[in-house]
Amino acid sequence: DPGGFRGFVELLAGDVNFPEVVKALKEVGFDDYCVAEIMPTYTYFNDAVVFNTSCSMDYILGRK
Repeated sequence: DPGGFRGFVELLAGDVNFPEVVKALKEVGFDDYCVAEIMPTYTYFNDAVVFNTSCSMDYILGRK
C-alpha cells in the first residue's frame, strides 16, 4: 500500500534531513510551534504512536 497510510514511516525512520530543517527554521528566526501529523499505523496500541512521535520531536528539536 505505498500510496496509503502504510506508506508512511515514523519520523526518524524517513529520509528527511531534520538537522538541516531545524537549521533552516533557525536561520529565518522561526520560534513557534512545530507539529507532526500522526498516522496511527500500529495494528495494536495506536496510542503508542503519540508517545513515539513526541519522543522523535524531542530529538528533532534538540530537547534530548
